[in-house]
Amino acid sequence: MGKIITFTQQKGGAGKTSLAVHLGTTWALKGKSVAFVDSDPQGTLTAWAAMREALDGVPELTFARAEGWKAASVVGQLAGAQVIGIGGN
Repeated sequence: MGKIITFTQQKGGAGKTSLAVHLGTTWALKGKSVAFVDSDPQGTLTAWAAMREALDGVPELTFARAEGWKAASVVGQLAGAQVIGIGGN
């Protein structure tokens, strides 16, 4: 079973996405399997994932977007990886 780590805060600009991206990428560079679930309506992590796809030589990461009740199902499907959830409100 994977580890689930969630960064939540109602306030925008608190650094949730930045912290998750840096930690997740570091873990992936160390050979860990990492999956990100973006549940923030702003979707910053999803936009970052799209830009990242164009880069070569970066560690493999899994991305999913889910809001509300769907988030638990998505996390359950990714349970074999370390799951990092990003959520606002």
